[in-house]
Amino acid sequence: MKKYHLLLLILLIMGISSCKKDSDEELIEYPITYSSYGIANSNIRVFLKNQELTSTLKEQVINRQIKYLPSLEEMEITGKFIATYISADTVELKFDFSTGKEIRIVAEESDLIYWERQDTAEFTNSSFFHFGDLFKYLPLYYEEFDVPWATGYSKKVKGKECYYVIRDKKKLMLPMLDYIYKNEIGAVIVTEINNSFNESSIAELNLNDTLLIREYVIELE
Repeated sequence: MKKYHLLLLILLIMGISSCKKDSDEELIEYPITYSSYGIANSNIRVFLKNQELTSTLKEQVINRQIKYLPSLEEMEITGKFIATYISADTVELKFDFSTGKEIRIVAEESDLIYWERQDTAEFTNSSFFHFGDLFKYLPLYYEEFDVPWATGYSKKVKGKECYYVIRDKKKLMLPMLDYIYKNEIGAVIVTEINNSFNESSIAELNLNDTLLIREYVIELE
């Protein structure tokens, strides 16, 4: 009899917990819309092979190179990026004041939100940093394949492209980065990448290489 009462008590507690969860989920009313309104947390860092520059030498590099990056102060960001949650696992995205919209699947892992495109893309990469080296975040579905150097490329990549989003209380933040990579041959300049910098990648730099990284976030509320 005591075991029977205990079982009823456990089932009752589970039932109350389930009802509370269902009630909490019902409180969320969709659609929920977030719109970009500002840029914050801008930070510039400069790296050589296995080290980060500081003080005077860092400032010299920044002063020479910053003109090649877009001005964050002049960037039109208000309303440029609109995300509307249709449900807990579906988001509708709109970019750059265009009328076109894109539907993506929402997933969340380790405090990072993924807005995942459902079609699979495949491309080759011949740059110094292939996709998995420089960036901290990778798509949920992502594969790299070595290809013969005779093709002119170093890697073939297959994956489902994602936007990466960080939640901060009632607002969302898109981590962004720009970078300038210089070697003895020339320079590569890449801007407005939705990702964060993988610092371990500086081990792949050669002795005469320089890497300037600018990170910031786009805020949505």
